[in-house]
Amino acid sequence: MLTAARDRVEVRRRDGGTTVVTVEGGRRGAMVIRIPQGPTYGWRRSGRWQRWAIGAGQADLLRVTAAQGLLKSWVQVTVQQDLPAQAAVLLSVIGGFVALRELQAEVDASAAVGGIVAAGAG
Repeated sequence: MLTAARDRVEVRRRDGGTTVVTVEGGRRGAMVIRIPQGPTYGWRRSGRWQRWAIGAGQADLLRVTAAQGLLKSWVQVTVQQDLPAQAAVLLSVIGGFVALRELQAEVDASAAVGGIVAAGAG
């Protein structure tokens, strides 16, 4: 079960509600991905446009690229280093979700600015 708040994303097991992973941090900034009894990963923008990386220390483990159009959105996850299969799947799902969430925040901000500009022009 995945839940999201303004500055936090949480994945829990359905059966007992055990936390599988949490993502904490601000929008458009660095975030921290925590797996209980596991390593901590970082989420950060890794280039221009809609590109991010999930890493441990200075090493990028996954790179995430996303785009949002009128009718569909997509996410591409590229593995940069070998990871255990479960970790790769979990980080890919989290990375895709957070990337689409970041894109939606950018669209919402653009719409707000457009509304302000339109109100000022009228």
